[in-house]
Amino acid sequence: MKGKVLAVNISEKKGVFKKPIEQGEFKVNHGLAGDAHGGNWHRQVSLLGIESINKMKAMGIEGLCPGKFAENLTT
Repeated sequence: MKGKVLAVNISEKKGVFKKPIEQGEFKVNHGLAGDAHGGNWHRQVSLLGIESINKMKAMGIEGLCPGKFAENLTT
């Protein structure tokens, strides 16, 4: 099975949408460097398939793009 990363997303503080970045660095026991939700806890990185975003768009929800669901990796 092959996968493709479409976007790497971070937010510098909690409570705001994540924004795509050029590239990311993962840190052991932390998650994605620079992301406010990183840290030594149960969920360091979140992934979301583009299919889920497209399904919501098909329902008529506008303004959706990678990072709007708080995912670090859009696949």
